Amino acid sequence: HDADSELDETPYTMDDGRWYEQLESQGLAFDSDTAQAFRFIHLLGTHTPYNVDENGRDVGLNGSTLVRQARGSIRMVSEYLRQLKQLGVYDQTTVIVTADHGDWYLTPNPLEVPSSPIMLVKQAGAGLQPIEVSSVAVSAIDVLPTVLDALGADASAYGTPVSTLTDENRTRRYLMTTSDGAHDQEILEYEITGNALDMANWRLTGRLWAAQE
Repeated sequence: HDADSELDETPYTMDDGRWYEQLESQGLAFDSDTAQAFRFIHLLGTHTPYNVDENGRDVGLNGSTLVRQARGSIRMVSEYLRQLKQLGVYDQTTVIVTADHGDWYLTPNPLEVPSSPIMLVKQAGAGLQPIEVSSVAVSAIDVLPTVLDALGADASAYGTPVSTLTDENRTRRYLMTTSDGAHDQEILEYEITGNALDMANWRLTGRLWAAQE
């Protein structure tokens, strides 16, 4: 087998400490002959178990805490961006930092408090600017059109890139999975209109699906 085929046969595992170790030791590289490139990096982040410290080092199963692991995750992102700048491609790179969900807890019942994932977007060509907080209503569904737009493709069939969204009261969908603590039970659909951090803006639509089907 050549190197590529061996890589294709290697099961994907989330190992944040190992990923960061390779990022530091091998570093990023840029092929100037490549017109466009897309990278999707899926890390464990602040999910349990907590085994990464604030320096991004694996300190063993349950050897860390949520806060220390969160800081380690931010360090990993920071180092990736630093290397993009070092390669001279940061300004022409669109960067999206997001998550599959926000603060989460297992429950057999509908949500009592909101869950809002992080959504950070740095557009290519934006230059070095301080972070700006926007109250425009965004959703995970906006990630795909944002990526397509960054690649110069027509994103209109998939939604609207976050850079062109303006509505603060746009209605979004949220799918919540109920759990008995051991198994997923149902998927409940919510509609959110306005600030997602205010539970008063959440409404169950009445649509649900069996999670095991």
